[in-house]
Amino acid sequence: VISSPTHGPTMTVLIGKGRRITLEELSSIATTGEGHLELHGHEAYPGTSSYDLSAALAKLNLENASSTSSSSPLTGAETLAALSLLAQTMSQGRVMYNDCRADGVVLALISVVNASKAAAGSTGAPPTIRLPSSPDAFIAAASQLHSDLGPLSEVLLSAGGVAVPLVSRLLSLSRALLPLHGISTLATSGALDALAALSAERIETNLDYYSDKLYDAARPHRGIVVSATNLRAILQGSKKVVVRKGGATNN
Repeated sequence: VISSPTHGPTMTVLIGKGRRITLEELSSIATTGEGHLELHGHEAYPGTSSYDLSAALAKLNLENASSTSSSSPLTGAETLAALSLLAQTMSQGRVMYNDCRADGVVLALISVVNASKAAAGSTGAPPTIRLPSSPDAFIAAASQLHSDLGPLSEVLLSAGGVAVPLVSRLLSLSRALLPLHGISTLATSGALDALAALSAERIETNLDYYSDKLYDAARPHRGIVVSATNLRAILQGSKKVVVRKGGATNN
């Protein structure tokens, strides 16, 4: 993570062979976070500074692509997540076996993603790029976003214009992972512990079930320990839970 004088903390997400993208990294790229993509072991793509995303989108007939599909287009966040996951997949060298050609595609995808992030700027506005949610239309549209993305259609679309199953999986992941990150953030914020405390009161559970002896010592997993600590603090003094100490029971 580096700091930018105008945009604040910036997360550099490295992709490449053997690397993985975490939920936090994907969210920083796809949403209003300050994440940006880089290909491990490569300098900045020479065409990045001159790439004009607005011009590329103007040439793209997304309305026509959407009209041929019964499903609505991806959101801006889902589009960036899908393009990022596609770049990560292509960077593994298992889809295109010509390394130089594959790197060109990956670097072009990185340019598109980073340009979209830059276009949003520091205003906190969501990404404006939205591609079709149909796998076939998604690849057809993505391949037109950059002059080096033509091979996407050659590799990921059949002769009949049907996308290979890999594309459908990437789109499904892009739609599922972002909500999962939101749930994960909610869980770590302690909000779910407060909801759990309400449930504990509803069933009049035993407060000793969350004791430090059962968790800090017996189950020393940080997330579990923190949640147990939160529950003890929230339920302390509650008249809706059962407290057993030395065999005595107090309601």
